[in-house]
Amino acid sequence: MTSSLKSKILQVLFWICVFSIYFSSELILRVYYIYGEGNSKEQMEALANKLPGFLKDSLVARQRMDDAQEALEEAKKGKDKNKIIEAYYNYSNEIDEGPRYELYLEMLEQYPKDIKSSRAFLFVIDEDDEKYNLETFLEFIKGFSKKDQTKFITQVWGKVKKFSNERKIKFINHVIKEQYVSGEMFSIFNDMMSIRFKLKMPVSVDKQLEDLKTKSFEMYKRMQKELMKNRDKKK
Repeated sequence: MTSSLKSKILQVLFWICVFSIYFSSELILRVYYIYGEGNSKEQMEALANKLPGFLKDSLVARQRMDDAQEALEEAKKGKDKNKIIEAYYNYSNEIDEGPRYELYLEMLEQYPKDIKSSRAFLFVIDEDDEKYNLETFLEFIKGFSKKDQTKFITQVWGKVKKFSNERKIKFINHVIKEQYVSGEMFSIFNDMMSIRFKLKMPVSVDKQLEDLKTKSFEMYKRMQKELMKNRDKKK
């Protein structure tokens, strides 16, 4: 048997052992948690501290997820909308992207016009979605202040620039019409101006974007000065 083959066999045996330990430990912990005395947080923490790092991290993450889910279910029993939305987001931070998407859809069904739902909307928005697309997003933000609208416009651009040309044109025209400006939008106007030609938009659009970019740059400079001033105060 060659040394190369021996090395491969040893690697395979090593990973078999690792996965065997992992899955057997996971099973033991599940049984202990559900049926044994492991339902005590203190006992679970004590048990976790005796485990190897990678198993401990898995257990702690699972515990956080279960706690967040339980807190959400508890919040839903009440009528405090803000508390419920906060619980939705706390739980979303502990789960994967797929379940998070479904959770946000559920949340948006419950609170479709609440400003706190904007984070969920920004996550699920998709060009081809019938309910949560660019058009419905622009309609959604109408009810908020100009400052909040500008913030959401800034946040959604990362997704919109991956949409079709038709949607990008619609978005740029909307920004021009509503005259959104902010320090954060300065770089976005650079993006828009760089793709204006590819989108075959009128040359006049360049002038309009340039005006908005100049205003945003002035705000950007003031924002930077304020940051520097605050840093100097802390020194």
